[in-house]
Amino acid sequence: MKPLCALPAHFYEQIKHAIEVLAPYTKRAYLVGGSVRDVCLDMPLSDLDIEVYDIEPAMFETLMNRVGAVGV
Repeated sequence: MKPLCALPAHFYEQIKHAIEVLAPYTKRAYLVGGSVRDVCLDMPLSDLDIEVYDIEPAMFETLMNRVGAVGV
């Protein structure tokens, strides 16, 4: 039986990388928004939307610049 919501295989590496980048700063980061909706509706997924807590804004901006994140 197929899981209710499954990510395409190539996104697991991106999620692993996000965890590695964020783990020293927070334990609260969640997949949210359109990416979750698209997965649950079995629609094509083009990006991951991640909501992050407990990081000071300046540190968060530094981290996002370091990894080349867009749309922050």
